[in-house]
Amino acid sequence: MLTTYDITFANRPETLTGEIIAYHNTDIVNAPYGEYWRQLRKLCTLELLSVKKVKSFQSLREEECWNLVQEIKASGSGTPFNLSEGIFKVIATILSRAAFGKGIKDQKQFTEIVKEILRETGGFDVADIFPSKKFLHHLSGKRGRLTSIHNKLDSLINNLVSEHTASKSNESLLDVLLRLKNSEEFPLTTDNVKAIILVSMHLIVTSVFRTRPDWELTHHRSDCVYLNRFYLNRQVVVSELLLLLLLLLLLLLLLLLLLLLLLLLLLWVKIK
Repeated sequence: MLTTYDITFANRPETLTGEIIAYHNTDIVNAPYGEYWRQLRKLCTLELLSVKKVKSFQSLREEECWNLVQEIKASGSGTPFNLSEGIFKVIATILSRAAFGKGIKDQKQFTEIVKEILRETGGFDVADIFPSKKFLHHLSGKRGRLTSIHNKLDSLINNLVSEHTASKSNESLLDVLLRLKNSEEFPLTTDNVKAIILVSMHLIVTSVFRTRPDWELTHHRSDCVYLNRFYLNRQVVVSELLLLLLLLLLLLLLLLLLLLLLLLLLLWVKIK
């Protein structure tokens, strides 16, 4: 079955989050299987994950690790140093410099935006079960919340692209995307570039979470659990209300049908 329906299983379902946040599902995670997705995979394989590309950023990694060593040395022998925080900053800086040529200026703001996205995508949403019923997204309020997140994220990415300067030594991912944007080889729109950048920024933030100490991770996970429970409970209440409305509509339809049947019976009796 997987062989026969290989392309069907290769596609991801279209969701409201992908439509609004991921620029109409044009990033490599949510893009439907086809020529565009194959070109994105080729781009990431050759321009981002190739052995030559990884080795070209060796000096960058050595520089940032050396900066961390100097920072530890400068803190003094009797002063405690937060090593977890230092490692977190090093990993985030290396990834952001490899992707964009420099660190993310508003990293704290972007981290908060990613947390909001994770909260919105987690849990149960009745609107995703009935994707053709567009009014459900408005009733649940999810479309409005995602649009607000998208506007903040779009502004942040626009600032990142406008402030970018091309690197002469090592091409970053953003350099490659801007080079290909107007090329005939693989023409990209502005939204395509933003969608690919979004995935890179998301990877930076998730890698940052993995470098936090265990107690902080536990605290973060417990917060996420409570938040997910809160949103889940709220979404369940909304879904239950919608189901009640649907049941009421069905009952009204049944009553109307019964009335029509009674009228038909009365007419038939009169005719007889």
